[in-house]
Amino acid sequence: MVPKNLFALTTVALALGSSAPWAGAADFPPGITHGRALKKWVLAARTGRADAVGIGDSNQAYGGHGWDHGWSRAMGERFGLFATGLHSAGENRGQGLGLGYRCAILSTACCAPQFDHTNAPAPLDDLMAADVFMEPMNYLNLTGGLVAGGGVNLGLQVEANHPIGVNNRLLYEVSYGVGPGGVGALAPMIRLGQPPYNAVASAGPQSTNSASWGWAVASAEVPAGVRNAALNGRFTAWGTDMVGPVTVFTQRFLRADGAGGASLSTLYAKGSQSARDMAHGLLTASDAQLTMFFSLLRERQGGSKAVLVRVNTGLNDMNEPLGSLGPAAVSDGASSAAFADNLTAIVLRLRQVWALNAWNPDELSFLFSVSHPIAAPDDSRLVAYREAAESVAASLGRCAVARFDQLTDSAEMLASGWYQSGGNDRYHLTLGAYEALGRREVDAVIASACFEDLNDDGVVSTPDLVEFLGGFGRAATPWSGSDFNGDGVVDTGDLVTLLGRFGAACP
Repeated sequence: MVPKNLFALTTVALALGSSAPWAGAADFPPGITHGRALKKWVLAARTGRADAVGIGDSNQAYGGHGWDHGWSRAMGERFGLFATGLHSAGENRGQGLGLGYRCAILSTACCAPQFDHTNAPAPLDDLMAADVFMEPMNYLNLTGGLVAGGGVNLGLQVEANHPIGVNNRLLYEVSYGVGPGGVGALAPMIRLGQPPYNAVASAGPQSTNSASWGWAVASAEVPAGVRNAALNGRFTAWGTDMVGPVTVFTQRFLRADGAGGASLSTLYAKGSQSARDMAHGLLTASDAQLTMFFSLLRERQGGSKAVLVRVNTGLNDMNEPLGSLGPAAVSDGASSAAFADNLTAIVLRLRQVWALNAWNPDELSFLFSVSHPIAAPDDSRLVAYREAAESVAASLGRCAVARFDQLTDSAEMLASGWYQSGGNDRYHLTLGAYEALGRREVDAVIASACFEDLNDDGVVSTPDLVEFLGGFGRAATPWSGSDFNGDGVVDTGDLVTLLGRFGAACP
C-alpha cells in the first residue's frame, strides 16, 4: 500500500535529491555513452554471475597487471568475484603473462621441457590454435609416449587474499582434449600453496581416450574450511605421473556454492597491436575455438547468461598500415573509418559465434574502450577514433563506449604519476593508474546502465516516478526493479536516488 503522506515524502526526497552531483543534469555521469546496452550485464553481475572478456594491446596485461588487473579488482569491489579468469594452461607459450588478479599460472617453461604448445593432434589444435593470432591463449601439450612427473606439471595458483575466498567451497576446473587412441591421463587436484603442501581435493584420474575428438572438463572440489593459505591447482598430484597424450586447454578456480558476482578473462593481449590485429585474430580463430572459450564461461553462469566484451585499442591504430577487415574494407588503415570498420568486424565475428551456437544474442554486449589520453589537447586521431566508436555503437546496438577523455585527462595523469617512466612513456600506465581508472570505468558502466529509467524510454521522468510509487514499501529481489540500492525493499533511499536523477537523459 502506498502511504498517505507519500507525496509529502516525495517533496522532501526531491529536495534531498537536488544536492546530488548530477541532479537535474541533462545526462548521467560522464564516461560511458550508450550505457543502457550494458544494463543486462550489470544486473547479472549484481544478482547472478556475469563474465567480462578483455581484448586489448599491451595495456591489457602490461607489467603483469594492466586492465586485466584493474578491471578485475574494480569488479571485485563493486560486485564481488565468483571466479578467477579463464586461464589458458600454456599461457604465453608456458612463460606466463601475469594475467589474473591475485592469481597466476605456474609457468612450465623453467622446469618442464616435456610440454610443448604446438604439437597437439590437428582436431585439438583447432580448439586452441598454436599460431600467434590469439596470444596469449596457448594449450599445454604432452605428446603420446612422454611422461611428466607430478613435481613438474603445474597449474594455477590463487593467493590467500583472492576475493573468491580460499576458505570457501571451491572448484578447480580444467578443460582438456579427448580423442581416439592413446592411454593419456591426468588427475586435476588442489593442494595448499605452503608447507606442508597438503592435497585438499582431487578429481581422480581422467582419461583422454574418446570415440571422437573434442574437449572435456574435470573438476576438483574442495569443501569450505579454514585454510588461510594460497591454493595450487595442479594437473596431477605430486608423485603421480601424467602420461601423454594430454592436451590441457584452460583452468580456473570458481566458487562452488553458487555465489554470484563477476569474473574477467583475457582472450587477447598483445603488444603493438591495433583493432585490425584483434579482428584478424578473431577471424582467424576457428569457430570451435571461440565456441569452446565462451561455452566454458557460459556454463558456470547459471540460468541468466551475460558476457561483456571490452575492447581496448587506439594507440597502435594510429600507425596501422593495412586496410580494415570489416564489411567496408577501408584502405587507409589508420583512418577513423578503418577503426570503425575493424570494431565492426570484432562485433560481427563474435555475434556470428553466438548465432552458430543458437545462443541468445541479448547475452552478448560490447564496450569500446578507446585508449587513454596521451596529450593536452589529446591526439586528434584518438579523438576521431572515439567518435568512430560512437557511430559503431549507435549503428550496431548492444554496444557502449568508454570515454577516457571524460574520465581523466593528461594533466591529471601526469600529476598522479599514472604514465610509465615518469611521463616519458605515455602509451603505458602504472599499476595505480590501471586500478584507479579501472574503478572509474566500472563505476561509470554501473551508473550509465540507467536503472532509474524504469520504462526504458531514455529519460528519468514522471512515468518512472509513477511506476516507482506503485511499488513503494514493498519487498523486492535485491537490485531488481525499483530497488536501486540492493537492500531488498523499495523505500525512501531508492526514492532519493530516483529523484536525484529526475530529468536526466540516459546516455
